[in-house]
Amino acid sequence: MAKGKMDELQQKKLELEADLNKLHHELDHSIDRVRTEVKSQLDPKRAIRDYPFVSVGAALLAGFLLGHKRHPHKKKKKKKHRGDTMADTVIDGLKGIAAKKAIDMGINFVEKRFSGGK
Repeated sequence: MAKGKMDELQQKKLELEADLNKLHHELDHSIDRVRTEVKSQLDPKRAIRDYPFVSVGAALLAGFLLGHKRHPHKKKKKKKHRGDTMADTVIDGLKGIAAKKAIDMGINFVEKRFSGGK
């Protein structure tokens, strides 16, 4: 009787090990599939191909924001006119608005890509 219980437990152990190996294999396969999908979704070439106008707009915005950045190693020129200060204030405000818009567009783009929409 004890021998029968041991055989039954040994059989159960083998079944559990087989199930565990199967789950491990399926998990590895799922992780590889997700990794491949995420990599393809975040591929810059694909994003540019799928959204050429958004890509050009983002590049222009980045160029504008980087091009108008004040360089810390250069000395600031003294402002002579009140209009110069106002223009700088307006440009800085527009940069902030453009940066927020770019961030919103980027977030929407990523959300659409991961939700399966285009």
